[in-house]
Amino acid sequence: MNFRSHISKVGQIVEARRCRKRVQIRTRADLVSNTKKQPGLYWIETNMPASDITEAVKKCSGKTKNVRKTKPQGIGITRSVSGYQIIYSGTESDIQKRLLEHLFNEGADSTEKMSLQIDKPPFAQYDWYISCVHIKDYSTRYALEAWWRLNIGWPPFCKR
Repeated sequence: MNFRSHISKVGQIVEARRCRKRVQIRTRADLVSNTKKQPGLYWIETNMPASDITEAVKKCSGKTKNVRKTKPQGIGITRSVSGYQIIYSGTESDIQKRLLEHLFNEGADSTEKMSLQIDKPPFAQYDWYISCVHIKDYSTRYALEAWWRLNIGWPPFCKR
């Protein structure tokens, strides 16, 4: 079996697992109880329009969050499914810590993050979901992240 077909098979398994493990998050406690301080891949999904996210992040944190302007390689930007869109995905050695940075604006201001505060207006009026798949191996995580973005879609707030 060649690498391309193998990573595709594993990628499809990861995508199926991501769909099964989708959890709604409203509070910090929800996030902590539904995540682990372990390495893996994560996805953030919402029904808040990207343009509203950009505007709200600027107003709440002063940071400018832009959506990707150029079409990435592969299938393109993630699409809205039943009103929800995966707006961000990534890989991290501590998924819980990273999601706290993105969704509750924790950590240093200099950290590259979404800077959301989903438990406060205007974010709180929308639904927020996360999915996590735990994978220890660094290289495997990055290969699967790249496969997912090329074959499933590129989240609009992901630059690279």
